[in-house]
Amino acid sequence: MTWLLIALTAQIVLGTSAVFDKLLLRRGFVDPWVYTFWFGLLGIFSFLLLPFGVANISLAVLPVALIAGAFFIAAMLCVFLAIRKAEVAGTLALVGALSLGGDLFAKYTIVKAGIYVRVMPAGRA
Repeated sequence: MTWLLIALTAQIVLGTSAVFDKLLLRRGFVDPWVYTFWFGLLGIFSFLLLPFGVANISLAVLPVALIAGAFFIAAMLCVFLAIRKAEVAGTLALVGALSLGGDLFAKYTIVKAGIYVRVMPAGRA
């Protein structure tokens, strides 16, 4: 039953975050483009997590990771634009449904194409 607690906590955090996003974007002084820029820039601070362990990956994974990051930032811009125009509850429901559908399609395509990348866990050689 731990998964239920984790799922509920994740939904509470997501909902709270979306409400704060809506409050910030509704005031009018925060442009979704600027908000997305600073949101993406905060991702650079993920390098602060390096002391906690690094996965050994090949250099072939780096372009894929950068493209995935660019798509993530573009998706967040779409979410912020949608939140600015519509209600948070409707936007989150749509984003949740489209994410699951998109994820299923992407995974099916990757498995069908036979694209696999082997990533070693941190600390293992």
